[in-house]
Amino acid sequence: EAQGRGDRISPRLRAGWVDAALALGEWEHALALTDSAALQADLHQKLGHPEQELALRRTLAVPEAGTEPLFEYVGCLERLGRGEEAVEACSARWLAAPADIPIARRAIELASAHASPRQEALLSGYVQGWPEDPWGLWRRGELRRQKGDLDGAASDDESLVRLEGVGSGDPEFLHMKADALHRLGRPEEEAVQLEAVLQISPE
Repeated sequence: EAQGRGDRISPRLRAGWVDAALALGEWEHALALTDSAALQADLHQKLGHPEQELALRRTLAVPEAGTEPLFEYVGCLERLGRGEEAVEACSARWLAAPADIPIARRAIELASAHASPRQEALLSGYVQGWPEDPWGLWRRGELRRQKGDLDGAASDDESLVRLEGVGSGDPEFLHMKADALHRLGRPEEEAVQLEAVLQISPE
């Protein structure tokens, strides 16, 4: 009978009870009350239920939901020590939405963090898709240098410093350009870029 009454409570009242449970830190109580799959996933994370959280995050990470549920899902995979699966999930979404820069960058960051063998291929795909974005060139040049491909790294650095009118007022871009010039052994030009950074961001 009590259960029957509970089933008939209004959504507004239930939401109030959930809010009260959350405010008191009563995660189990909130989990039993909420109908929100996203909140359920968050609560399973707080309660240390990784497999339950993962199942919900996977369900929520559909393309029409946007990037945030996907990033929550791959974050859960990482916490479970399943880094290569996280790379695969993000890479697959990028293939389905090739114009989505945040997803592309997240796939590359995951590949870098987990030393994925597909890291350079992802970076090359990024450079091909956004050839005037210094972010991809700088990261691929750094990776190639780490792998001992000095000619490939120098080629990326040259491409980066030749970019014109891209991020000219962006300190991050100017830092990348200065770094590329340093690696190419062009200290005078490097100094010019660093001076431009100081003019934009004195601190």
